[in-house]
Amino acid sequence: MPVNGWLVDRFGPTPFVAVAGVLVGASWMLSAHAATLPMLYAASILGGIGAGCVYGTMVGSAVK
Repeated sequence: MPVNGWLVDRFGPTPFVAVAGVLVGASWMLSAHAATLPMLYAASILGGIGAGCVYGTMVGSAVK
């Protein structure tokens, strides 16, 4: 979260949420085409990072 907050303060929430949305979309695509369990785990990790970035950005904006 501290790195997330620093990046949002430096670049603004819009590009950060856009990149996070791309990560979540890529995660969904990888999950749809996962042939092995490790590939599904990697897609889930990618989606979790993207969702966490969106969550941290929105909570930080609401607190301000």
